[in-house]
Amino acid sequence: MYSEDEVNLISAKMDEACNKNLFQGFKCCLIGASCTKSLIVTVPVHPGYEDNTRNFDLYVGKYIDPIPDRNVRLEWLETAGVCLRSYPRGVRRKERWFWTIFLPYEEKFTGVVEPKNKLYDSFQAGDGRNSVKGNIMVVKSDNRGLVCDVQERDIGHIEWLVY
Repeated sequence: MYSEDEVNLISAKMDEACNKNLFQGFKCCLIGASCTKSLIVTVPVHPGYEDNTRNFDLYVGKYIDPIPDRNVRLEWLETAGVCLRSYPRGVRRKERWFWTIFLPYEEKFTGVVEPKNKLYDSFQAGDGRNSVKGNIMVVKSDNRGLVCDVQERDIGHIEWLVY
């Protein structure tokens, strides 16, 4: 579930299901533990939350957690010290888009050892002390909190925010 081929296969199945109107999905950015680049993947909406979908209405677990149906943790990038809603830090004008990241729960809570995220490590210019394990999912939303599709042009900004 961590390689580019595995991630692309999951996303292709999600696209196929969306095309058959089995569920609605949104495009999100996955920074895969063993991927060579950030990928835009289709993430399904939990049934019943198709209208006014918010970040926590998405079923990101398929991409994040190797144990099916286990919860993932939701992190606002602001908690990591990265400016999320305004840039540069301290300006009053908010950004047009808001960003939310999803990470797997830490090993101490689950007993599952996730692989080190090599792609995340490749973003770092420093000593690599800020490692992340497992996949990272980034969801884009508007200023009302409603999910929007991630575009290719968003990837550089996402990588900068996550780093």
